[in-house]
Amino acid sequence: MWCYAPTLESQKDPPRWVFLLNAIAILLYQTLDNMDGKQARRTGSSSPLGLLFDHGCDAVNSLFGSANWIVAMALNPLHDVSLCFVILFGPYALFYVGTWEEYHTGKLILPIVNGPNEGLIGGALMSLTSYMYGPTFWLQNNWWSEVLAPLLTPILPSSLLTILPESGLRNADLLVLASSVGFFQEISFKILHLLQLYGAH
Repeated sequence: MWCYAPTLESQKDPPRWVFLLNAIAILLYQTLDNMDGKQARRTGSSSPLGLLFDHGCDAVNSLFGSANWIVAMALNPLHDVSLCFVILFGPYALFYVGTWEEYHTGKLILPIVNGPNEGLIGGALMSLTSYMYGPTFWLQNNWWSEVLAPLLTPILPSSLLTILPESGLRNADLLVLASSVGFFQEISFKILHLLQLYGAH
């Protein structure tokens, strides 16, 4: 995707096959990333260098994967600053806290819903959606106008509704909001786990 949007701001939509390829690559990466440690332990070939290499590849992939998602959602980094910030740095925050936890405990413990599994599946589904409907699908507000607004408008206070954009929330806004909840949940889980182990001094 980088050749179509080197500054993350695509002037025109990349070809649709790029998003399909991205979805397939995400699922392959996820599968191989989940298999390598288990295989190394099974064969007795695990080592600190292997762990460093694995996490190093994950760190690099976090950057490229997040950048691909910005392009796949047709976001403009100059106008959608907060969304792009969450997409770029949310995975890094998870990665940092996970590595911090592993450093202190010797184990990488993931909550039931986590980035390496459900997060990557979500990213693949998002790329697949961009393949099927085009990246401008994420700039529409049909999830809000057709599904959420009819459900939430009667129960939300009117003062809260006035801060929303007049056209409602875009699909990209809702996706990033849901991702932020996931980021917060996983980061909180890891910090609480460390506090339980070592106590808050």
